[in-house]
Amino acid sequence: AMGATNFRGRIKQKGITVINSSIENIPPDADIVVCQSIFFDRVSRKNPKAEIIIIKQFLDDPALDELERRLTPPSKEILTPAMILLGASAGTREEAIGQAGKLLVEGGYVEEVYVEKMQEREKIISTYIGLGIAVPHGTSGSHEHIMHSGISIIQYPGGVDFDGEKAYLVIGIAGTDGKHMDILTSLSTILSDEEILEEVKKTEDKMYIYNLLSKI
Repeated sequence: AMGATNFRGRIKQKGITVINSSIENIPPDADIVVCQSIFFDRVSRKNPKAEIIIIKQFLDDPALDELERRLTPPSKEILTPAMILLGASAGTREEAIGQAGKLLVEGGYVEEVYVEKMQEREKIISTYIGLGIAVPHGTSGSHEHIMHSGISIIQYPGGVDFDGEKAYLVIGIAGTDGKHMDILTSLSTILSDEEILEEVKKTEDKMYIYNLLSKI
């Protein structure tokens, strides 16, 4: 049970279930069974179609390290040019948040339900942070709907009303493993430079924004 709990925490891939089980109760549709060598014959008879991973210890073993590498998705850029939209327009903040969330979904960063959580978060308190910037993100319990940390950036030359304030940049944020605050801090540090911020608000070159913020 301790080994299963530990390994469950090590892998980030959605849709993978990790359980501990006696040999007699291993699910018949199990894809991979992790066990010690003394149980190999019994496991192979019980689950002949399953891949069997042999380990010496459940908490720290090279075979588990290799399995983690196989099951954990490769790292993904936090920002791509496709996640940047320039010269956009939106009649309401809800529409703007929907546009920012849609980019995150299309980029493979979040599940669709995360966009609903972004809208819920905005109803609790405005995500406008000043200087013409809003940073919509999900509620505190929405991390399970995030597949990769990422941001979407939408430029609104005409501005969008966020609870009485005009947002000219709407930056959708999705952060895994507590990454949300790191992303927000990095964005705030870079965009606190007034000249850079004004250029981001008016540029027609999305690569300028990408090169500026892709490494946060």
